[in-house]
Amino acid sequence: MSYRLRAVGAGALALLLASACSRGPSGVRRIAILPFENLSADARFEWAGRALAEVVASQIIGSPDAHAIRVSALRDVPLDASAVLHGYFSIAGGKLRVDAVLEDVRTHRTLKTAAAAGELLPVAGSIARQLDPHARPYSAPSETALRALVEAQESADPATATQAFNRAVQAGPGYGAAYVGWAQWMISHGQSAQASAATRAALAEASRLPAIERAQIEVLSAALAGDAATERKALVALARVTPADAAVFRNLASLDLRMRACPSAVQWYGRALALDPDNVALLNESGYAHACARDLESAVKNLSRYRDLRPHDANPLDSLGDVNFYLGRFDAAAKSYLEAHTKDPGFLLGSEPYKAAWANLMAGDLKSADDNFGRFLEMRRANKDMAAPYRQAQWEFLTGRRKQALARMEEISRPSQSPLASLAAQQLSIWRLELGERSRQPVFSQAARPYALLLSGKFQEAIEPLQASRSRTSPTSEESPDVLLAWSLIETDRWKETPDLLAVNPVPDPLRDNPFRSLSFPRIFYLRAVVFDKQGRREEAKNNYRLFLHYSGDLPTASGDESRAAARLKSL
Repeated sequence: MSYRLRAVGAGALALLLASACSRGPSGVRRIAILPFENLSADARFEWAGRALAEVVASQIIGSPDAHAIRVSALRDVPLDASAVLHGYFSIAGGKLRVDAVLEDVRTHRTLKTAAAAGELLPVAGSIARQLDPHARPYSAPSETALRALVEAQESADPATATQAFNRAVQAGPGYGAAYVGWAQWMISHGQSAQASAATRAALAEASRLPAIERAQIEVLSAALAGDAATERKALVALARVTPADAAVFRNLASLDLRMRACPSAVQWYGRALALDPDNVALLNESGYAHACARDLESAVKNLSRYRDLRPHDANPLDSLGDVNFYLGRFDAAAKSYLEAHTKDPGFLLGSEPYKAAWANLMAGDLKSADDNFGRFLEMRRANKDMAAPYRQAQWEFLTGRRKQALARMEEISRPSQSPLASLAAQQLSIWRLELGERSRQPVFSQAARPYALLLSGKFQEAIEPLQASRSRTSPTSEESPDVLLAWSLIETDRWKETPDLLAVNPVPDPLRDNPFRSLSFPRIFYLRAVVFDKQGRREEAKNNYRLFLHYSGDLPTASGDESRAAARLKSL
C-alpha cells in the first residue's frame, strides 16, 4: 500500500545515551520521553512534569547517537522505541528534586539513572547533561516563559493557546522552542493562518534563534507556503544539525519523491534506514522510491525485509504487487495481490482481487481480469456495498463494453432507484462528453480543470496545470497525471518528451473513486503505440495498438483515437 502522507516540521527530537547503554544495529537509540510524575501532592506543580520532559528532550536535540520521541502516556510509546525515559519530581524545603530512569523497553532493565535538585530550568539542564554531556542550552528566557509554553501546548482552544504562546515568546528574545511549538500546535489543530503568523514572527528574529529551531521554523514556514524548493533547502539544513533524526531524512525523501527526484529520494531513505533499520514504514516507502528510480531489485529487497519483519501482515505483499505493477511486471503483481488477499481477505476492504484484475488487464488478459474483478464484486455485494453496480458499470466501460456500461449507469442515475444517483449522473456526463455528446456539459471544479481542458481538446492549455499537479502527487499513485500529461504533449507535437512519462504504470487505487479514469485507460496503450511508432519500434507499436482497440470496444470516443489506431495498425 502506498506510503503515508508526508509530515512537516520536526516532531521528534534526539536523545543521547551514556556509553553503557546497549544500542541497536545503527548505534542509534529510539527513546520515548514521558512527562515526569508529580509526587508533591500539590496540583499547582502539575505543569512541571511536562516542562521537565520538554526541556530534557530539547536540550539533547542534535545528538548523533539517539533519537527521542515525546509521548503523553505509556500507551503512546511507539513499537520501535528501544527505551523509555520516565521519572518523578517532588518539592522539599521549597526546592524541586527530580529523579529520572532510562529503561529498556524489551527487558525493563534500568540503563541509566539521573537526579538533581534546585530550580526547574537548571535541574532539567543537569538531568540532560547527565544523559548527554553534549546537551545544548535550552532557549527559554525564564521559568515563566516555559510555563506559558506548557500551558499553550496543553490548551484545546486556539485563542487561549495563542495568548499563552504570545506570553512565552514575549518573555524574552530568541525562545525558539516556543515558536516551533506554536506553529506545530496551530498546524495540528487546522489553524494554518495562525501557524503562518507564528512562523513569520519567528523569522523576524531569526538571528536570535538557536540553529536547530531556526531550521525547524524555516521548514514549517516553507511547507505552509507550499514552497517545496525552500522547504527542501531548510530540511537539508535541519538534517545537518539533527543527524540522528530519521524523520528529517524521511521527509526529505518524501519531498524528493514527489518532485520525481527518485535517486535522491532513495539516498535519503537510505540515511533514514541507517538510523532506524527495522522501521517497516521506512522499508515500505523506500521500496516505492526504488521503484520510482527503476530499481526493482532493491525495491523487492526492502519490501521483502518488511515482509520478514511482519510475516502476518498483508501490506508488504500488497506493496510488492504495487512496485511490480508500476514497473510493468504484471504477472508478478497479480500473484502478490492475490497472496495478500489470501493472507488477509479483509485487507483494503477486500480489494486485492480488484488490483489483481488491473494487473491482468494491463497484461492483456481480459478473461483473468474479469474473473478477479468478479471475485471483488462478489465480496462487495456480500458486504452489502450499495456501490457494487456502480463499480461494475465503470469496469464495463473501461474494458470496452461501453453500451452495457452506459445502460447500467443510466439505471443507477435515476433518483428513485439509487442513492448513488448523483455520482452516477456525474460519471455519465463525463463518459458522454468523452464520446462526443456536448448537449449536457458537467460543471467542473477547479481541481478538475485539467480534465475539462482535455475533454475540450485544449491540450496546450492543459499542460501547465497537469505539470503542477504532477509535483503534488506520488509518482506511483493513480492520481499521478503522467499519462494525461503525455497525451497533451503528444497532441501538441512534443512526443519526444513523453517516453519517461509512459514507461511506468500508475497503481490503481481501489478505495478511491476516479470518474476520470477512462481518460487514461485504455488510452495509455494508444499513447505508447504512437511513441513506439515514431521511434520505429514496429512490433511494440502494433501490440499496443491492438491492446488499445481491444479495450476500446463498442463505442469510439470523440478523440478519433480508435480510427487512427485501426488505420495505423493496418499499415504496419
